[in-house]
Amino acid sequence: MLQQLDGVLTEWRKFDSNRCLDAAELEQIVRNIDRARRQFDSKLFFVVIFGPLKAGKSTLTNTLAGEYVSPTGFGKETTRRPSLVICGVKSGIDQYFSTDPEVNHFLSQRRLRKDSAAGAAAEDETQKLGKVREAFDAVADYLRGIRSNDEFHGRIRVNTLHLNAASLEEALTQDLTTEPLLTVIRSKGGHLLSHGVAIVDMPGLDGSRSNWRADPIHEWVISRAEFFLFVQSSVAALNNETHDFLKEIVAQSTKPPVWLVQNIFDARHWQPEEKRKKAADEQREEGKRRVIELLNEAPRAALGLNVGLAWDAKSEDQSEWLARSEFPKFESDLTDVLHAERALIQERNCLEYLSQRFGEAKKQLELSANRIAELRKKHQDVRNKLETAQATVDAVNYRSDWESAVRGEISTIAEAAAKPWLDSLENEASKLCERHKLDRTGKEVNAELANVAVRVATEGASKHFAKPLLLPQYVKLASQYCKSAENDAVTRCNQILSELKLLELSIPLQPTAEDVPLLPEDSFTGDKLKETPWWNPLWNTEHNPATLENHIGLVAKGWRQQIHTRKENWVNQALTDHFSTYCEKRRKHFRAHLQRLLADCGAVAKPKEEAANATEILIGQMNEALRNLEQPLGNAIASMK
Repeated sequence: MLQQLDGVLTEWRKFDSNRCLDAAELEQIVRNIDRARRQFDSKLFFVVIFGPLKAGKSTLTNTLAGEYVSPTGFGKETTRRPSLVICGVKSGIDQYFSTDPEVNHFLSQRRLRKDSAAGAAAEDETQKLGKVREAFDAVADYLRGIRSNDEFHGRIRVNTLHLNAASLEEALTQDLTTEPLLTVIRSKGGHLLSHGVAIVDMPGLDGSRSNWRADPIHEWVISRAEFFLFVQSSVAALNNETHDFLKEIVAQSTKPPVWLVQNIFDARHWQPEEKRKKAADEQREEGKRRVIELLNEAPRAALGLNVGLAWDAKSEDQSEWLARSEFPKFESDLTDVLHAERALIQERNCLEYLSQRFGEAKKQLELSANRIAELRKKHQDVRNKLETAQATVDAVNYRSDWESAVRGEISTIAEAAAKPWLDSLENEASKLCERHKLDRTGKEVNAELANVAVRVATEGASKHFAKPLLLPQYVKLASQYCKSAENDAVTRCNQILSELKLLELSIPLQPTAEDVPLLPEDSFTGDKLKETPWWNPLWNTEHNPATLENHIGLVAKGWRQQIHTRKENWVNQALTDHFSTYCEKRRKHFRAHLQRLLADCGAVAKPKEEAANATEILIGQMNEALRNLEQPLGNAIASMK
């Protein structure tokens, strides 16, 4: 199974997660399972000593280490920070600090029970707690011998102190400016330490200054330690904090062994040895009974020893005291159990830990797959909404009122422009009649009428229907009508764009002169008077004033009709060609805006879509690898039971 897992990890390390979504989460999966794999090669076996205040935990730690490695004293909390006691070539104290100020601040808040951490947002606190655990795991893995210090170079700094009472007081009891992730005590003595056992010395569970529930190390202690020594004073009650801590240990899937160590209080030292021994046995059995009542489960062993006497015996080299304390038997029994079961306990814990990481990995992969689905749905929703906006613009019916409202308005503009033109025509006709009260030849009259026809016809385009003159009225009409036709559509589109937090539709350009129809400048046409016949060039046909006036009236009437015709043509051209063209310009303006947004959103979404595709492939490969490992892992766990 481990060989198969090694092959999987080798393949996973080749993945280029930088081009994937959730790169940090996927890399964390690899790191977590890699860490779980390395646990099988651990060189340390973690034994946790815990219990209430003043139960004798530090004294027992000192006795097992054979050296003063945990501060003791009366009337105060002597151990405020957890420490790890290991065997070392040289005695000393190593404080492991994170180089991340955020981690240090968060750790100080949590460990010292300050209120500011409690008010932090849950998501932010979870993220910070994850960083603390990652840093702590790096230190723990280094101490286990499964990582080199090069692997956390730059992220962890170590402060080393000499091992003495003053330094222990400073490192484990006093307030510090920066809280360490872990304090490690290196000791040269102790039978257990020399055989790869590391002792985790916990603060009192019911302390007023330390807080095991808030300290991030407690979760690691609960889930990763391999053996527990519960130290309880034989004359003290089992308090709620100790009860809760014990329940968390028992709830672990690995169910690590728990030994109850009754620190026998020799209150009847004046009594005979037999009575004192009987009292000690009764205290031990009573402590075991209380643990069973609370947890519905018996500890693996319930031992009694006088911890204070044992430490005094060690300190003063008193073999008789040591024998009376029953510490030699306790140490011998513990050594035998660890020698017989250490490999089994560690392997079972490693398998369970690996199984937990597999479960976490599958959950994270599922979350990542869901995020990919959500991302794609979000991108599709944006596309759908922009396409809906485009369809809304396309559905605007500018022509619906052309034959009524707009035609009437444009006709009114044309009528107003044609009136002075018609007045000019009437004025010219009157002048012609005034000048032709004498007999005139047809040739003379026709020539003069032709000149007037050109001049009056040209006035229409250059003066009365001139584009600069009509443009303001046309602009007002076009803007008013188009806005009315577009209003609902533009409002709906802008609502969609606002929901998407995109730039709303901009106001289209106003009509320009080229959007106004151009009136033709062709000369007016009309009937002509008789001129010189072709067969008699010397005969000039003359007409009397009455004939001339009648002819001029008929010609002017025809010109008036041509003005009306040109006006109507202008109106029709304004509606069917120019006004409709301007409306479509506005539609194209809106469509171009929406198409730009669609293109921009597509450009933004493209690398994310590509990353989602790459991530989806990677998730599939990782899930397949985990499925292939589940059966061998399950078989291995079953064999341990």
